[in-house]
Order: sequence, then C-alpha cells, then structure tokens
Amino acid sequence: MSQHFFDCLEICVDIKKEPEERTFLGWWLVVNREDTEFTYQRFNGLYNLKGEWEKTKITKKQMQQLDQAFQLFIDKLSELIDVETGYQLTPR
Repeated sequence: MSQHFFDCLEICVDIKKEPEERTFLGWWLVVNREDTEFTYQRFNGLYNLKGEWEKTKITKKQMQQLDQAFQLFIDKLSELIDVETGYQLTPR
C-alpha cells in the first residue's frame, strides 16, 4: 500500500496581516493505493501558523469555494490516474 498527501490553501483568512502571519482555509486529501484500487479521503479546515491543518467551522459560502477548488483538482487527479494506470479514484 502507498499513501499520498495533497492540500490546497484556498482562502486567506487574514489578508491584511504580513504574509508569514497569515492563515488559510482549505482542504487536504489522503490518497491510498492498494493493488489496483485508489481511494481518497478529504478533510476541510484551517492551515495555521504552525504549518498544521486543524478542523474548524467553515461557512456555507466558504465551503462552496473549497468544493469548487477540490472538484477541479479531483477531476484532474482522477484523469491522471486513469491515463497512467487504467484504474479509478474513488472516495473512501
């Protein structure tokens, strides 16, 4: 089994702060491959100043933006996996 990690810093929470003091809302994704199967598990949250993801409350409007970014990424990743391996990527 192999495991891969992807993440996306989609929404800057505090844009008026200096770049090194900013936090972001986004999503992270864990993709597992076992033999001929690729599965993924998605999480949403805040990327904090420590460089760690933490679960947090996300508004409906923010969630729509995260979902759009995620869908673009997952469509491209699914196509790449299909082209390169002939296998499908499915949610866990």
